[in-house]
Amino acid sequence: MQRWESLGCSALMVSDAGVYPEGMVDNVSVVTYEDAVSAQQKIVKLLREPERLRTLAKEGTRTVRTAHSKHVQWLNFQRLAGSA
Repeated sequence: MQRWESLGCSALMVSDAGVYPEGMVDNVSVVTYEDAVSAQQKIVKLLREPERLRTLAKEGTRTVRTAHSKHVQWLNFQRLAGSA
């Protein structure tokens, strides 16, 4: 739930590396880190590059509003429920 909240309010999501839903791509629409040291380094770097931070956050919000819109979620639910 937190990923949808952060991306939906135009914040940049910075999270641990892992498998994320479609469109959530490291250094495109989100930023991921491997450990506490890399998290700190990436966050400090982004704070020094506010335009890059805004660009990433904007793409994350666009992803949530298109690839994961309420309409798309509803269609996916109907498809899932229909195949049960």
